[in-house]
Amino acid sequence: MFREIVRDVPKVWGAYQSAKGGHSLFLMQGPNDCNRLGTCAYCEVPAKDDRQNWSSFPAATGIVDWAKRQGFGTFNYKGGESLADCPPKRAIISKEVVPCSGNSNRRIKVAEVRATEARFRTEQEGMSFFDYTKGLVKHASEKHMVTCITSNGDFLRRPQFNQTEDESGVLMPDNLIKLRKLKRAGLDILALSLHSYNIAGLTTIVGLARAVAREGIIPVVSVVCTAERAETIPLYAKICAANGILFSTAPVQRIGGMFSAGPEKTESPTSEQMQRVSDSLLPLKRKGFIFNTEAYLQNLAELISRPWKCDPDQNYLVHAWALGENGQLGVCQERATQLDSSTDLKSEEWKKVRKAIVSGCSGCAYACNLESGSIVLKKEFSTLRNMALIKTGRAGLVRRLGQRAVAGTEGLISIPACDLEIAQDKFYNYQKIYKRVMRAGAEVAIIRAGYLLMGLFYVPIKLDQRKRSYEALSQSEESIKEEEASDILDQGRVCGKNCMSDFF
Repeated sequence: MFREIVRDVPKVWGAYQSAKGGHSLFLMQGPNDCNRLGTCAYCEVPAKDDRQNWSSFPAATGIVDWAKRQGFGTFNYKGGESLADCPPKRAIISKEVVPCSGNSNRRIKVAEVRATEARFRTEQEGMSFFDYTKGLVKHASEKHMVTCITSNGDFLRRPQFNQTEDESGVLMPDNLIKLRKLKRAGLDILALSLHSYNIAGLTTIVGLARAVAREGIIPVVSVVCTAERAETIPLYAKICAANGILFSTAPVQRIGGMFSAGPEKTESPTSEQMQRVSDSLLPLKRKGFIFNTEAYLQNLAELISRPWKCDPDQNYLVHAWALGENGQLGVCQERATQLDSSTDLKSEEWKKVRKAIVSGCSGCAYACNLESGSIVLKKEFSTLRNMALIKTGRAGLVRRLGQRAVAGTEGLISIPACDLEIAQDKFYNYQKIYKRVMRAGAEVAIIRAGYLLMGLFYVPIKLDQRKRSYEALSQSEESIKEEEASDILDQGRVCGKNCMSDFF
C-alpha cells in the first residue's frame, strides 16, 4: 500500500496541475480489430482502420511523450480490443504425434502448426494488442500520468490456459496474470463497457469489475444510454454501487464521424428520459459511486436538445490515432485533422485548424469532452475517496459503503463470483497457506539458529572447564611439592588486614 501511495501521489498531482493549466485529458486510440465487430450499433471503429498504417510501438510511445510535453496529465487509451491477446509468432499452436513403431512408449512428431499471422497483433513488431496496451500504460505511468484503459472485458472473462507469472513456478490462469501485469505497469482505471445489455451481461461485467477492484485497479462500468436502455440505467447503476463499483453513462452519439455510427442505427433518449436518469444518479454521485462529474449529470437532459460545443480557444482534450510514425491528431474522437504529433498546440497552425473544426461541428454529449473542462474537486470528494480506497486495497470497504448507499432498493440482484474471481480466491488462498508454511518454517529456523548459537558458546565453555579440571587432577610430582612448600611458608604469617587471622 505504501508503494502505491508513493507512486500515485506524483501522478495525481500532475493530473491536477495539468487540468488547472487547461490540458486535462489525452485520449489515444490504438490498433483496432474488435472481437465484437458488427455487434455494436453505435460504434464504427473497426471499419475505419488500416493495419499497415498502425504506429509502431516506439512511435506510439513517442506520441505519449508529445502529450506529456504539451502538458497533459491523464492518459486514456482505447483500441479494439485493447486487452486482446494472441500466440506469439512461431509459437506452436497445434501438433500431431504418432506412436513409435519400435518403442510403443515413445511418440514421434509428424506435423506441427506454428503461429504466423494473428488477428490481434500489430504488423510491425508482431506484438499482441495486450502487450501494446500494457507497454503504453507503463510508459505513461513512468511519465507520471494517470492512466486509464477502455475495454469490453471479453479477454478477462474466462481463462484460456495456466502459466507461471514469474520465476516462482506458481501456475495461474492467464486472465489473472494479465490483470496483475496491468497493475504492475501502473494502470489506475479500467473502464469496462457493457455491450450485452441484459442481466447476464451485467452479471458478467460486475463480476469482472469486482475482480479488478480486488487487484487495486479502479473499475468503472460504462454504459451508452439509448432510448431502449434509459429506463433501466438507474437500477444497473445501483447494482454496481452495491458491489463497490463505479458507474458511468452518456447518451448515444449519432454523429457518424471517426467513431460513432450514423443516426439510422440507434435511437437517442429523450430529454425526459435523461432527466429521470440524472435525478436517479445524482444521489449516488454524492455517495461516490458515479464516475461522471456532477456538472455533467445535471446537464444530461439539456444535452439532448442542445448539444455541447468545444471552446475553440481551449485544449482541455486532444485525441490522437496511432497511425503512422507521428500519429494523427484530432480535436476529439470524431473530428480528425491532417496534423500530427510534431505540431505544437500553441502554434497558430493548430489554433486555426481547431477553430475551423469547432465552428463547423453541431456539438455532442460525449462525457470525456464535456467533463475535461468542468471538474470541480470539492464536488468530487466522495468519488475520489472511493477511488483512493480501492487503489489502497480497501475494495471491501467500498463495497460495504455501496450497500449502505442503496439499502432498501427494490430489484437488486446477487452477483455470483465469476471465473476470474474464483481464480483469485484460489490464488490468494494458496498465498495464505504458503505464507503460513513459510512463517512456520521461519519460526523453526529461528529456534534451530538459537540452538546452534547456544551450542557455539555453551559447548566450548564446558569443554574448557573440563580441560581445567583434568589439568588439576594430572599435576606432576614437582608441581605438587612446590605448592606444599609455599603453603608451609605462608603458615604463621600475620595478615596485615583487619581480619580474623590477627587472633590466631
